[in-house]
Amino acid sequence: AIFLRNRRQFEEAEPLLREAIAIDQATLGAEHPSAVTNLNTLAGVQRLKGDLEGARGTFEQVLALRRATLGPEHPNVSITLDSYARVLKAMGDYALAEQRQREAIASARAVLGDVHMSIAITTGNLASIVRASGDYERALPAYREALAVYEQVFGAEHPNVAVLRSNLAGCLIDLRRYEEAEPLLLESYAVLEPSRGLEDRMTQSTVRFLVRLYEEAERSAEAERYKALQRPA
Repeated sequence: AIFLRNRRQFEEAEPLLREAIAIDQATLGAEHPSAVTNLNTLAGVQRLKGDLEGARGTFEQVLALRRATLGPEHPNVSITLDSYARVLKAMGDYALAEQRQREAIASARAVLGDVHMSIAITTGNLASIVRASGDYERALPAYREALAVYEQVFGAEHPNVAVLRSNLAGCLIDLRRYEEAEPLLLESYAVLEPSRGLEDRMTQSTVRFLVRLYEEAERSAEAERYKALQRPA
């Protein structure tokens, strides 16, 4: 099933995973780590194949089992909450997605402290959820907090930091704060283009943000310059 999942053959992987889960539950019990891990893998497959309702229900089961067996502050609980929140965001249930994401951050922070890659990622995902809900003012501090942690964990010039910096700039564009967004995007592009290449999707995302910024700010010459760097989506 894992082999098929990795080959993106999700329809073939799912029944094998269900068979493995049934065997685990019958022989080891529903709370056994092997059964819960396979259930979590099933939730991931459901998400990847677009069965969001199925993934939501399965992640709820995994979350309940991991909280019961591992405790609320175990790293696997935080990982499950983060994955569950992604499904909820994709379904447009932003309120519950935000709640679960905040729980993921709190769980990770209790074990790992304030400066850790998991804190950076979960906080960045929180900002993405709040921005997707249309609440740009609340998304902005979450992006700034995530960026501060990313810079401490990875260093200011790391491509991952550049991606988050670009997303922060996108939120600023949403708020029409163009003067603040522009230097962040230019910094991001200066890191991403040489490190990942112009064709990379995150480099292209930054290019699109630059085009949008300059068009909305009525700076046509700069907009045309970056339009020339755009590639078909």
